Amino acid sequence: MLRDFHAARARNNAPVTTAIVVLMVAGFLGCWLDTSFRVLNALLFHTSEVWSQPWGLVTYPFAENGIVSLLFACLWLWGVGGVVEREEGALRFGAFWVAMSALCAVGLWVGSLVTGVDALFISAWTPIAAVTVVWGTRNPETLVQLMLVLPIKGKWMAWLSVVLVFFGTRNLALGYAPQLAPFAAAPLVLAWMFATKKLLATESSATGGKSRFVRGAGFYSREYFDEVKRRERQREEKERLKKLFEGEGSGEENPPDN
Repeated sequence: MLRDFHAARARNNAPVTTAIVVLMVAGFLGCWLDTSFRVLNALLFHTSEVWSQPWGLVTYPFAENGIVSLLFACLWLWGVGGVVEREEGALRFGAFWVAMSALCAVGLWVGSLVTGVDALFISAWTPIAAVTVVWGTRNPETLVQLMLVLPIKGKWMAWLSVVLVFFGTRNLALGYAPQLAPFAAAPLVLAWMFATKKLLATESSATGGKSRFVRGAGFYSREYFDEVKRRERQREEKERLKKLFEGEGSGEENPPDN
């Protein structure tokens, strides 16, 4: 089993996603083995314990006490998280995961301060929803099997993940808390902005009037996009010539005598 996991990890080429999945499994085992619930309480996020337990802002994704929820969370994150991580790189994806975990928790905390209702976050589904928003926004027409049965497009998976966070917001009594739902789901807008590059900045003064597109720590100049277009035109021209030569080669070499 370990050899199979190692092989799958190498094929996935997403070390941060792999590490998160391992931590999720480890967190579940810790919560399951500890019958006093101390591990679970130490990992999950309480809006009433922000100052006494600030690490809960980023550790609640690893507080899991349901085997079925863990299984589907790991499988889904392994798929969509791997795709997003390969697009963004390990460092940016790791930062995105931590940021969205913390921002959604802060949103819930702000909602608790406004409404006076205490709430909690438990399990990784909230940051997984943020990753799904990024993946579904960038792959809107890609079909996936929801619950391994129902085909659904990526864009609807993105919306569904937001809906699940919105309607899954619970108070400390584990009852639904509709007044807190907008606060919990609002930070997912930032995930959409990240996916559509709405967080991009442009600068021209430092580049002599030439536009440069800032994508996190990377810079993409106008010349970069011109080079990409030039290569695309070259590829199209090669394909056209190839088809032309193939068409000529398929003709009869010795036409029949009249």
